[in-house]
Amino acid sequence: MNYKERLREYVENDEIYTEYKSGKYDMSDFDKFCIEHCKDIECLLNENEEQKEVIDKTIEYIEKDMWNTLDDGNTSCYVIERAEEELLSILKEVK
Repeated sequence: MNYKERLREYVENDEIYTEYKSGKYDMSDFDKFCIEHCKDIECLLNENEEQKEVIDKTIEYIEKDMWNTLDDGNTSCYVIERAEEELLSILKEVK
């Protein structure tokens, strides 16, 4: 289990956050702090998932569609080829 999975499990199983999400609002200041903490974790996990989807789509575009879009029957431009390699390299590191 990686850190994302552990954080997701923490948010899903946190008793205070679960009670809050089910409608309990009579909570201490500490409970409210825990709730905000869980909200922040959940927000970051969701943003991370969205960014991963964008990266995956970008990689897929570069690997499958970029050359089809740019290929006009002539020899491919070295600059475009180098840009493709660089973009793939960067996106794969982030992934």
